[in-house]
Amino acid sequence: MEGLPTIHPQKEYLGSLASVTIHRVILMRRIAALLIVLSTCLIAWAGDCPLPPPISLQSDEPFDLQVFFDNNPAVATPLQLYAGDKLVRSAITDQSGRVRLGVLPAGKYRVVILHKGTLDIAVLPQRSHLNGPLISWFLFPNSRYKWVAGKKVAGNPCPIVALKAD
Repeated sequence: MEGLPTIHPQKEYLGSLASVTIHRVILMRRIAALLIVLSTCLIAWAGDCPLPPPISLQSDEPFDLQVFFDNNPAVATPLQLYAGDKLVRSAITDQSGRVRLGVLPAGKYRVVILHKGTLDIAVLPQRSHLNGPLISWFLFPNSRYKWVAGKKVAGNPCPIVALKAD
């Protein structure tokens, strides 16, 4: 049987093994590249809105907050006030999206509206002998677009915090 090629099963097996290994390496590189792109996008998306600075109140100023969702009062919205990990108070906003929690002891607090946002409050030990500001907190949970350099782009607008002297 001269003239017919000799088939070496071991060489054929090693050739298919090398082919599978090359395909695995290519697949792993593609997956790694995809993960890098996704993590970069998530980092860019998460860093899109800077955290608002904490609101400072004096120890004799009552905590008065009005919450808005997409420029409408957040009616009957539950919120929690935490000091560290400890729940201090729970409240529900009224018909105008307003809640008044009164005078708080000096310390650092966080207002949480579940799945919507958080706001840091620092109550300083000094006294002001004033009524304190009305804090307006604008959140945009239903908006899918924001304005950047005069152009409408995808993404939720950043929360806005405003203080109005009472």
